[in-house]
Amino acid sequence: MDGHLCIHLSDPDDDGDKIPFCGCIVADPTPEMEIDYICEPLRSEDFQKFLNRMDNELKYHLMAKEYVSTLPDKYEPPEEAGNPVCPAESKQILGYFKNKGVTLCWVVMPHRQIVKRANCDGDSCCGASTRCEPHGYTLSKYLVYCDALLTDYEGCLIGTDTLRDTMPQGCEDRRKKRSEESSFYNSTFSERETRQGCPVNEHYYAFRHDFLPSVCTCRKQNC
Repeated sequence: MDGHLCIHLSDPDDDGDKIPFCGCIVADPTPEMEIDYICEPLRSEDFQKFLNRMDNELKYHLMAKEYVSTLPDKYEPPEEAGNPVCPAESKQILGYFKNKGVTLCWVVMPHRQIVKRANCDGDSCCGASTRCEPHGYTLSKYLVYCDALLTDYEGCLIGTDTLRDTMPQGCEDRRKKRSEESSFYNSTFSERETRQGCPVNEHYYAFRHDFLPSVCTCRKQNC
C-alpha cells in the first residue's frame, strides 16, 4: 500500500457525458506535536456549517461512506478487575486542530469511531520518587474530515490556501464535480450569493494513525 486508497467512478456532466473522478482517503502525516486534540464538543455557527459540509460530502464520497458503514454500532469494553494504582481519566478524541488552528479535522461519526486516550495526573503513587504516567500505547486508526472552520465577514472560509497547501499527497483528483455542485445548490440563496466570490475550498477525508496511551502506570523517576 502507498498510504492512500482510491477508486475511480463516473458521473454525468451537464451534457450527459461521463466524467471520471476519484474518491480518495489519504493518511494525515501531521506530527502529533503540531496538532491540538479536541475532547469537548464545539458549539458555534461556523462549526455547524462545518458539520453540514462534512455530512454532505459523505453522501458522495463512497470510500468514506463504505468505511464508516463497516463500523460497529456500539462498543462494549470488557470489565477490568481490581483497583488500579494509578486511576486514569479516559477522554474521547473528537477531532483536532492543526496548521496553528486554521484547519479543523473532525472524527467522522464519533459515536461509532470511539477514539480514547488516558490522561494521567502525574501524582506520586508508590513513594516520592514515583509518578503516574501514560502507558499501554496502542495504535489507533480513525477517519477524519479536514476543512477550514472560520468564516470572514463576506462569508468566505478562512485558511483555504493553508488547507490546500498542507493537504496530504496521494490523490490526483481531490475534487469531485458532483460534491462541489451539491455543496453549492443545497445552500441558501444568501450563502450562494456570497460564496460565488470565495476561493475554492479543498476539504478532504484522511486516516489518522496515532499511538495513544490506554492506561496510567506507576513509574520510578530517574534522578
